[in-house]
Amino acid sequence: VQLKEELRRNGHDAYICDVAPGENIEEVIIHRLAAAKLLIIMGSETYGEQGTTEFSTRQELRFIIQEKKPFFLIKMCDRFQEDFTRFKLTEAISYFPWAKGSPFPPDLIPKLEEKFSTCV
Repeated sequence: VQLKEELRRNGHDAYICDVAPGENIEEVIIHRLAAAKLLIIMGSETYGEQGTTEFSTRQELRFIIQEKKPFFLIKMCDRFQEDFTRFKLTEAISYFPWAKGSPFPPDLIPKLEEKFSTCV
């Protein structure tokens, strides 16, 4: 939520999944993923884990990679728990570290803007 607020404060559109009861979460997220110019992956330890529903961050990551969508990885852990995630998001991929619970990094928005400028 803090990242979304900072992005909006700096004049950028930002979406965090917020689906109303009864809406199809899968359809809403897929539409937003497909339309995005740059995706921000909040890489927690469990990112890429198979969820309890048919749609989870595993399917999200698979879509991002298959569609070759530009993304900015914010790595919020030392190591992803899932082999799948570590395979898809190797250490060779550039990332921005932001430890869970730490203050908002002041250089995050400029780094995101720099990445975004290469996607437009």
